[in-house]
Amino acid sequence: MGADFVFVDAVARPELAALVRHDPSGALDRTGANQALAGRVWGDPVLDISTDLSVSALSPGTAEAVAKVVENAVGHGKAVDLVALATEVVVAGLVAHAGAPCDAAAVAAWVRDLEASYGVFDAMVPIATPAVRRRVAARDALVDALDVPLFSLMVASARNASMAVVASMLQLAQDPDAQAQHRADLSSCALELAGLQVATGLHAVLAAAVQNHGHGGVWRQACRATTIDGMPIPEGALVGLTDGRTVGVGEASVRGLDESFGLGLPELRLPEVLALLGLSVMLRAGSWSVRTAPRRWTPAFLPGMGWPVGPVRVAVDGG
Repeated sequence: MGADFVFVDAVARPELAALVRHDPSGALDRTGANQALAGRVWGDPVLDISTDLSVSALSPGTAEAVAKVVENAVGHGKAVDLVALATEVVVAGLVAHAGAPCDAAAVAAWVRDLEASYGVFDAMVPIATPAVRRRVAARDALVDALDVPLFSLMVASARNASMAVVASMLQLAQDPDAQAQHRADLSSCALELAGLQVATGLHAVLAAAVQNHGHGGVWRQACRATTIDGMPIPEGALVGLTDGRTVGVGEASVRGLDESFGLGLPELRLPEVLALLGLSVMLRAGSWSVRTAPRRWTPAFLPGMGWPVGPVRVAVDGG
C-alpha cells in the first residue's frame, strides 16, 4: 500500500530524533517526505511543492489587497467566519505579492477545500474517499488557475499562515487591552516588510499560536536503504518523529513546523510575513471579539498548523 512507515520516539530517544532531523549520511530527505505525504492526502501525482520561502520585500499593492478583503468582510458588529476570512486574507496577499492575474476569492475557496482537515487515516491508508476526491478536485482547479511556482508557494504558505492568523486572532479577541496595545504599536509601523519586522509584539503572539496549534512533526524519506540505530530502513520508507504516544504532537511537532514556517530565523519567511500582514490589517480594523469558538483543534498529519473543529466566528467594532 505504498511506503513503509517508521516512527522514532523523540522523547525516549532524543539522540535518534536529532539524527533524523540532521542525517549526516544524507539518506533521509525532507522534501521527498513532504512530497510523498502530500500525494497520499491530495492524491497522486503531486506537483513539485519544494519552493523558496524567502522574501526580500513585499510587492506594491500587497497590503492594499489584504485591506480590501478585510474591509469587504467586516462591519460594525457583523459576525464573520474567521477561517474563511483568514484564508482569503492570506491568499489575497500572496496573489498580490506574486502579481498573479487570478481571482483571489476563488483561489481561497479552492485552498480551503485543498487544506481542509485531514488526519492520519488519509495518509496511512491512501484510498479515494469523498474527502480525498474533493481535495484532488481543488488541487486540479488550483493547478489550472496558477502557474507551477505560484501553486508551490500557495501550498507551502497558505495553510500555515491562515491557521496562524486564526489561532492568533482567537487569542487576541479575548484580550481587548492587548489588542489596543498592538494597535498603538502598529500605528507607527508601515504595512511593508520593514514595518512587519519591527512588530515584535505580534511576532510573540504568532509564535505562541504556532507553539499551541502547530502539528505534523518531523518527516523524512529514505532516498536509499539505510539504518537507524541498527534497524534497517528500506528505500522509500517514511520516517517520522513522535512523542511516544501520538504522531506529530509535542516538542517534535513544533520543531517540524518551525522548519516550514521559519520562526526564529534571522529573516522573515513568506508564511510568517503573510500572517503578520493579515494580523496587522485586521487589528487596524477595530476591536475584535469571539462570537463562536472552535470546539477543539485537530492536528494535521502533514507538517503544519492544526485545524479548528466547528464554526469559528468573530466580530469587530469600529476602531
